[in-house]
Amino acid sequence: MELTSIGRFTGGRNMGGEQKKFSFIPVTDVTDIPFYEGDNLEEAIVLAAGKEWLTAVAVTDTVQLTEKPVGEAGNPIGYEVTLEGEFAKSRLTLLHTMHRMEGKRFFVLAKDNNGYTRLLGNTEKDRNGVYKGLKFTAPFDSGKTVASRNSHAFRFAGQQAVRAPFYFLDDVDTESDYVESDYWDEDYCE
Repeated sequence: MELTSIGRFTGGRNMGGEQKKFSFIPVTDVTDIPFYEGDNLEEAIVLAAGKEWLTAVAVTDTVQLTEKPVGEAGNPIGYEVTLEGEFAKSRLTLLHTMHRMEGKRFFVLAKDNNGYTRLLGNTEKDRNGVYKGLKFTAPFDSGKTVASRNSHAFRFAGQQAVRAPFYFLDDVDTESDYVESDYWDEDYCE
């Protein structure tokens, strides 16, 4: 890839952070991720029969995406990709969901506050032919005072060879507050 100049941004507002609502799916529910070159994925991700993207809603202004180079300076061997934020208020249904997701691997579609969606997760397959994705964890913190936030600080994290590509398709629901599923529950609180 040939280098080009980096021009001044003239596209309007530049807002930080990720939107509180994002989509995710277990890597075992994905049958194919089309080949892509560069930073754009412009073909639909193929899901197993009867599977669909799930939606989660985090606490407003808690969701952050980071991509950090891994390897020697000037010669990265990949990126540590992390999406983290908070789910509000510990409750039985959320605890049950976090338990079922803990340590499992997922792909995530996260939309930033400028409206750009990116596919997060390692698209390489392991020796069993399953996509590597990102591993999910969700530690809990009740807080120390009444004014503290009672929440699960979720995290999807893993290494991938390239930066997360932009995803330019509308095959995922971005309007509803949740999707009922085996992993997610309806008792959702912002």
